[in-house]
Amino acid sequence: MWIAISIAAICIFFMVFFHKNIRALLDRTRKVTYHGGELETLNPSQELPDTTVSSTEERMREFDSPVLRDQENLINGELTGVRTAPEKEKFLVRALALTKLALAFEQIHSIIWGSQIYILEYLNDRRTLGASKQDIKTSFYDVAIARWPFINPYETYLGFMKASNLIREENESLFITNFGVEFLRYLTSTGKSNARFKPG
Repeated sequence: MWIAISIAAICIFFMVFFHKNIRALLDRTRKVTYHGGELETLNPSQELPDTTVSSTEERMREFDSPVLRDQENLINGELTGVRTAPEKEKFLVRALALTKLALAFEQIHSIIWGSQIYILEYLNDRRTLGASKQDIKTSFYDVAIARWPFINPYETYLGFMKASNLIREENESLFITNFGVEFLRYLTSTGKSNARFKPG
């Protein structure tokens, strides 16, 4: 159920909110090379006809495809038991929120260091007490940088975790955020919680 909703929501989210970026990329492309030849596209200096979208329906049709329609049909099937429009809206908003969280968690997981995951696990066990920045440096960062010398300087290393809303700092102590707790749950539920397989 959630897989079908998530896939469709991801497609719709990216198409609706990033269609201008996709269009701009296509407009900047002049040649496309393929095996055996190349295709010449519009010169960026040439004017394009006005393609302003006047309605949501027209905007969605710009990205219509059989695969997307299949996903929409799956979602509509899941909505069969949802009777009223407000209930459907609430259901779809929750599905989109879950999808956006999953995308954020996947992005963070793709670039987070293993030692930073260990820090989150440590702070998760000390949600009220937290831990001093110096203790975290000694117990986790110094150990990691001895093995992986290319890791960022400590403040930058912590800065990533703060900017990602995984931890917060208060009076030289670090605490895990609710987002950080949820990130750890996501790693566990998707089988990605074993940080020793990640460098750093």
